[in-house]
Amino acid sequence: MNFDLTVSAGNLITFSLAIIGFISAWYKFGGRLEMLEYRVTSIDSTLKLIISSMEKLRANEKMIALTEARVNAFEAQMVILSKEIYDLRRSDGWVQNHRQGNVDEEYKRKD
Repeated sequence: MNFDLTVSAGNLITFSLAIIGFISAWYKFGGRLEMLEYRVTSIDSTLKLIISSMEKLRANEKMIALTEARVNAFEAQMVILSKEIYDLRRSDGWVQNHRQGNVDEEYKRKD
């Protein structure tokens, strides 16, 4: 096998086109890398926003749970108070005088 080491015009044109193709491909690839980097930073900022929103949501859920516990406690107190008021209206409470009868008997309407 013999190798021909002579350089012709066709070889120079092929080499120059290969160099130009390599440079243009590198330039386009670099542009796509910048676009990809921009997209990654955009996704990163979106994820940070989602994480902060989820933290706020978690804090709100804790406040809602605390509020529900307070409402349940107030409902229990309201049940107790309504029973005490019912008993006082029927003169069964601690205010009733044992020597006297029902309060309603003292203040009857005169016809």
